[in-house]
Amino acid sequence: MGKLVMSEIQGPQGPGRVRRPAGRAAVSPPVRVRLAMTLAAWLVAFAVVMLLLALFGDLLAALPMAGRAAVISGVLVTVMVNLVMPRLAGLVNRWAASGPVTAPAGSATEPSDREPVHT
Repeated sequence: MGKLVMSEIQGPQGPGRVRRPAGRAAVSPPVRVRLAMTLAAWLVAFAVVMLLLALFGDLLAALPMAGRAAVISGVLVTVMVNLVMPRLAGLVNRWAASGPVTAPAGSATEPSDREPVHT
């Protein structure tokens, strides 16, 4: 058996270590999966910011711009990292593992575009 090395990854349940064959680089998820993660994360981040502004906009208005930005970004990052991204990665992984999508005739889309993402 070949030599194994340990790699640090960020998975749906948090950071972890995986074994991979020595000499093989970690595989980056396909563009389609990365695009799905990016779009979904942006939509959720937008919704969180809108909710914060709707609920606390009057209170935040009393703060200088840097203070508002610090509060909103602090809450946004905490919510995204601890609540949203682990669940979102699980959803995208299930979608990616559900099998190939039937592409229109003549399309260059390959089934490998649906490999799971490891965040």
